[in-house]
Amino acid sequence: MFTKLTNRAPLTGLAIALCSAIATTAAPAQAGTLFGDWNYVIDSFTDGSDTSGRGGNIYEMYGMAYKQVGDEIFFAVNANTNRHGNAASTAGDGHINFGDLMLSFANGGTFGINFASLNDSGVNDGKKVGGADRPQALANGLYSNVTTKDMTAVNDGYSTMASFVGSGDKAYGNSFGDVDPTTLSYYNQSRSAPTNIATGTFQGGVTFYDDILSLGLDFKGGLAANAAARGITNLNNPNATQASLGLNGVNTAKLGTHTTVFSVKRTADMLGDFTATLLFECMNDGIALMGSVATPPPVVEEASVPEPGTILGLATLGLAMTGVRRRRTV
Repeated sequence: MFTKLTNRAPLTGLAIALCSAIATTAAPAQAGTLFGDWNYVIDSFTDGSDTSGRGGNIYEMYGMAYKQVGDEIFFAVNANTNRHGNAASTAGDGHINFGDLMLSFANGGTFGINFASLNDSGVNDGKKVGGADRPQALANGLYSNVTTKDMTAVNDGYSTMASFVGSGDKAYGNSFGDVDPTTLSYYNQSRSAPTNIATGTFQGGVTFYDDILSLGLDFKGGLAANAAARGITNLNNPNATQASLGLNGVNTAKLGTHTTVFSVKRTADMLGDFTATLLFECMNDGIALMGSVATPPPVVEEASVPEPGTILGLATLGLAMTGVRRRRTV
């Protein structure tokens, strides 16, 4: 990645509780923006890093979005990596991918969604790959009561969030979607970022979607709306951006090469405000999104409407009965 590590020792037994890792954040720098029926948040287009430097590389995340339809929660990630990840000779297993999408609810619920194939999530199986501990792969799915682990060391990544934000030729500002990264509990803590699920209870599978247009997803429009809400008045003018947000040279005509869309069915305790955090396993980019899950309204069955023939029959019967009563009174 952008910096090489001198210490590639495995993180044996490292598992950070998610509630202490990502729930202790301050107020968001800027909430996401509703565009259509999706809520979007933009990330800097120039802060992803690899050996070539900053911006536009395979570890660039551009934005994230979510929406709720009944009990189904949809998430979408626009980036230059798909959910199958990238080959990387510097990684312990020769592969670097997205970590897991971590969900921390204000009510104390801690969840993780494993959607990326071949990532480093799961319980250690005692075997070695490239000198590093190899975890048993988790099944793609939604997990509750999760603990997390930092896998940046075995993926040749940054040791702290602070070193990611402040490295390179210049600082890239507080670009971490809805959250100011300096407020994260692990910002200055070495090897403590919640990149991957360590343990959790499987709650259900993940559904993936290819036809994103049918879902009403529009990253170009949604990220433009979010950028405008953040005070960026001309998306095509690199000089009209807020440097403090790290959104240098934003142009939504050029988005990430891959959009990954998936959904999970919520559990009963997935309710209220939440923070969703996604990091690459090397922490060469990341993004956070603030959202809320509501209890879907109960399904009300519509009253059956009689067929026209039935109505006519009832009317005829009513007239006949009226005639009988009249004859009896004569």
